Amino acid sequence: MVPAVPADDTRRIALVDLLDRVLGGGVVITDEITLSLADVEMVRISLRNKARRRPHRYR
Repeated sequence: MVPAVPADDTRRIALVDLLDRVLGGGVVITDEITLSLADVEMVRISLRNKARRRPHRYR
């Protein structure tokens, strides 16, 4: 587990390291798309994607 960093810490972190930390625990991305005509909803699409890092497999 990654140790917590105090809020007042001004260290810089690389984007790759940030993504590694986020995807290590997993993240869910949700979105909703609505198609309408004359203010009448015709189609509603809900999207949900769960992303997380795969564990390394050693041979």
